[in-house]
Amino acid sequence: MGKIYLIGLGIYDHDLITLRGLKTAKRCHKVYIEQYTSFIPDFDLKQLSQEINTSIISLKRPDVEEKSHKLIEEAREHDVAILVGGDPLIATTHTALMLEAAENGIDVEVIFATGTHEMSLGDAANLLGSDLRVEIHIHDAVNDPHTYLGDTAGGIPIELLSKVVESNTAILIGYVMPHPWAGFSGGSKLLLPGISSRGSISMHHLKYYSHPNTLPAVIDGNPFRAEIDNVGEVLSKFIEVHTINVVFKSSNDIYGTIGDLRNSYHEAVTISRNLYVNMVNETYDVLILDSRPLNMNVYQAVKAVFNNIAIAGRNSLIVLVVSGDEFGPREFINALKYDEDKVMSELMRGGNIVPYIVALYLRSKIRDKELIVLTRNTEVLMRSENIV
Repeated sequence: MGKIYLIGLGIYDHDLITLRGLKTAKRCHKVYIEQYTSFIPDFDLKQLSQEINTSIISLKRPDVEEKSHKLIEEAREHDVAILVGGDPLIATTHTALMLEAAENGIDVEVIFATGTHEMSLGDAANLLGSDLRVEIHIHDAVNDPHTYLGDTAGGIPIELLSKVVESNTAILIGYVMPHPWAGFSGGSKLLLPGISSRGSISMHHLKYYSHPNTLPAVIDGNPFRAEIDNVGEVLSKFIEVHTINVVFKSSNDIYGTIGDLRNSYHEAVTISRNLYVNMVNETYDVLILDSRPLNMNVYQAVKAVFNNIAIAGRNSLIVLVVSGDEFGPREFINALKYDEDKVMSELMRGGNIVPYIVALYLRSKIRDKELIVLTRNTEVLMRSENIV
């Protein structure tokens, strides 16, 4: 059983192909080039053919769109490379080809970037749906092998899931919405914390979560985000990295961007900012918050507090409404009861570090405020006076 490799050639000439792309093309049984979706003005097909020591077959539009089954049949027996100008996933034609390959049993693997969060195979299957047959890997930040790629500008070790580092292409699929620490979710956040080692995640989160510039909807000058993006930049030097960024307005209104790691992500951030972010220049004595659709428990709902804390005045009252009566992860519940030294001790012992940090962050933000958490039936779940 072979694979299909989509290999980007750069935007100007054949010299811009990555070393990994060149090595992959050399070992493939057949090498094709598709030039109708992205034209390269000074491309030297003969020169590239000499460099990879094999003939390169030109594909016409019908070969990829109407006769894609022939490429898939070839990939059942041998590795097949398709060379594409610029970003190989910028055109929906190529994305559709990869999905069709997966549906026909050609090797495509989906890795769930869980960071230190827990996830079951059932959860993964529900997210993928029953129509797409792919191999599933749920990241384990403690037990999975990780590859060290150097340090970030801030000194955080870059330790990423080895099977991703050793691949030819990674496609990061995530939704983009305001995030209390990273500014916005998505993009390289699928790498850090997504597929990073627990040690890297712990160092990064503890160093930057309480920084004064670590703020929701803020990208520029946000050190928490800068370190995350640095990881994406480093990985891109080793393999092809692309993103599919999704922005939800409602269940019926979905927006998205597809392309390279940096530009397509920032396009999605612009869409998300326009949909979700409203600038308010005054503070209030009372805030009533509902974080739907992420309000299934207190742990998820407190993100609404983080996203709006800047407009809550000193000694203000914050009323948070959740849809059920559950608190969330055990670590989060315990961390609200423990003193800070105990929280740090528990955090370093293992498990999911994020609930501990969420609890620490919540406590720091409501020290001079009153918080009441209510269910939809107005039952009081929690008061800030019950938090250590």
